[in-house]
Formats: sequence, structure tokens, C-alpha cells
Amino acid sequence: MEIILFLTMMVMITYVFSGYLYRVALVQSSRVDLIFTRFENMCFKIIGTDLEHMSAKTYVKHFLAFNGFMGFITFVLLIVQQWLFLNPNHNLNQSIDLAFNTAISFLTNSNLQHYNGESDVTYLTQMIVMTYLMFTSSASGYAVCIAMLRRLTGLTNIIGNFYQDIVRFIVRVLLPLSCLISILLMTQGVPQTLHANLMIRTLSGHIQHIAFGPIASLESIKHLGTNGGGFLAGNSATPFENPNIWSNFIEMGSMMLLPMSMLFLFGRMLSRHGNEYIVMR
Repeated sequence: MEIILFLTMMVMITYVFSGYLYRVALVQSSRVDLIFTRFENMCFKIIGTDLEHMSAKTYVKHFLAFNGFMGFITFVLLIVQQWLFLNPNHNLNQSIDLAFNTAISFLTNSNLQHYNGESDVTYLTQMIVMTYLMFTSSASGYAVCIAMLRRLTGLTNIIGNFYQDIVRFIVRVLLPLSCLISILLMTQGVPQTLHANLMIRTLSGHIQHIAFGPIASLESIKHLGTNGGGFLAGNSATPFENPNIWSNFIEMGSMMLLPMSMLFLFGRMLSRHGNEYIVMR
């Protein structure tokens, strides 16, 4: 019964949310423009891009170049992390092969972890490598998906602009939702701190290190962007990432929100509701 109620609720939420995604995908005006447009324009200036429509070939080139550049930067950060700041636990650099595997894994949204989150990465790399790539890999996949849907549905005669698509999705969808989910997770006991690991003495007299850190901010985008890499080695099976039934409820809903909304978005772009249900079945 709980599963039926949960799925029913998610169908209702994602159907409504797909209307907002429709406006984001087709670059239509909305009530949130006053909040987000200025920040988007600042991002475009930093990137140094115009908003001219791209051909399919140009779109793919910029997609590959953007992700290649991000992969290189994150690889470098992983192999020099011990000499950077926000390393209160004094974790060491990753080896070249491990750093390459980690960067490629998070860059491609596959999130294969051959490292121990408690001891093989610093707070800095958890935030600006793992968490950052969770945003960009999810948004890159969305951008390519939307570009394909624009042409497949015949809704427009353009592919779009890669940078406009990825920035709009991050600024208008991923960032606001991630902030909200992070706050909700913190209310349930998920840690969000830059304090070093705790050292406690057990009943047997041994010293034990309790690992935590900026977990809530990573957990939110991990589930929202359907990423797999957790802050801790045990992922959401650990109480610091998923302490109770309500945090589990939040994380399950986060994982389903965007994939289900994209199905309803597909139906809206076809202007024939019902097609999304065929895909879901």
C-alpha cells in the first residue's frame, strides 16, 4: 500500500513539474525569470559564449569539449588534493590511474567508485570534483536529450545552444532543488560540516574515527541527478547518508523526480498526452 501511495504521489508531482521543465526546455518566459536570468547571464559571460543556435555537429563538438575540459581539471585536482585546502583529515593524493578512473567515472555519470570516500578524497575534492561533476554530467545528459527531443518531435526547427541548455538546467532546476533537498536532509540528521573526523574511545578502549563532512550537499544532487557515487563507502546504507524513513523517502523521491518528469515532458512536446505512459509501460 505504501508503494502504491508513493508512486501515485510521484506521478502527480512529476506531471506538474514537467510543465516547468517544458518552459525551461523551450526557453519560454516564466515567473522565475527575475530570479535566474541575471545569474544565467553572468554564467554566459564567464564562459564567453553567445546564445546563437548551433548545428547538430557544433552542439556535439561543444558537448565533448566542455566535458573533456572538466575531466582534465578534475583529474589534476585529484592527484594534488593533499596539498590543497579543506583537507582536515590529511588524506593523500590519488594515484594517477585511480584519479583517471574517478574523473572519467563521475564525468560520464556512471559513478564507479574504486576509492574509499572517507580516506581517499578530501572535502575540497568531494565538493568541487564529485559534487560538481554530478551537476554537470546530469545537465549535459539533459541538454543532449532536449536537443534530440526538439528535432524528433518537430516542435522547433533548431537544435539549440549547448551552453544555454546546460546553464538553464543547472540554474533553474538542479541548484534550487538541490538546495531544498539538502536542507530537508539536514533536518533529518544528515551532516553538513567541514569539521575533521571525530575521534572517540570505544567501550573496549580502542580509538575509532567517525567520518563525516559536507554530506547533505552531495547526497541531494547524487539522488536528484541519478548519480551513484556516495560520500561514504557504504553510500545510502549508512546512517549519516540516510538516517531514517523520512530521509529515505526524500532520497527515493529525488531519484524519481527528473526521470519521470522527462517522460511527461516528452508527451508535452509531442502535444499528445498518452505517449509518455506507453514509454513508462
